[in-house]
Amino acid sequence: MNFGEKVRELRKAQNISQTALADMLHVSRRTICGWELEDRYPKERHIVHSLAEILDCPVDYLLTDKPGIVSDVYEKFGNNRSLISRNILLDVDAYFTSSYINQEEKDTLMFAIHESYIEARKANSDTWKQRKMKYPESIT
Repeated sequence: MNFGEKVRELRKAQNISQTALADMLHVSRRTICGWELEDRYPKERHIVHSLAEILDCPVDYLLTDKPGIVSDVYEKFGNNRSLISRNILLDVDAYFTSSYINQEEKDTLMFAIHESYIEARKANSDTWKQRKMKYPESIT
């Protein structure tokens, strides 16, 4: 399934009209049509994150045509966040404990995971502030 098909399917599953979704994202209904029917993508990163939040799915699920760890688990189990987290950790643990890859490759993966986390934290910092949540002591 491509990006537009996923958006359409998730939007319909939640009984959200194109107009309502456009209003939530502060874009035009024509923009939503373009995503769903014309193989277009949002140009701004924050819109993708907002879209994923509204549709209650991981960003990875929307943006990847090939199943990755997050989208694969999402497809299997839905949006049960604790189950998704557990399965991601099991996959990462299996990857790190295998002898299939060398230490340099493991370090590269760990760096990429860390960078992804930092980028997501920056992108979501406004959301955390709006909810009046504090970052856990261990990551500040």
